[in-house]
Amino acid sequence: MDIPPVAGISDARTGYWTVRADIEYSSIDQWRSLQMPNVRKDDLERALTLIAAAPQFHTNDFHISDLWNWVKNAAKSVGNAIVEYGPTVLKIATAVAPLLL
Repeated sequence: MDIPPVAGISDARTGYWTVRADIEYSSIDQWRSLQMPNVRKDDLERALTLIAAAPQFHTNDFHISDLWNWVKNAAKSVGNAIVEYGPTVLKIATAVAPLLL
């Protein structure tokens, strides 16, 4: 949903809602050109009416699991770097600290 401000209204809390629907699809062929469907406008409007009746709040488990895997892999990489390079960094910091004080 978009919530754009309404210009020219003195009360800053006033606004309006713009409801928007997106249609998502996937294709297994990245090299094939996609074409616009040959659908009549009234058929599309009926379809959107039916889609609007579907539950609007749901999770997309595929995206959430991908994000979670990325976070876990990033944390694992950071942890591995600390284990591998931490002692060296600590030795250098211990040697340099008296020079900085």
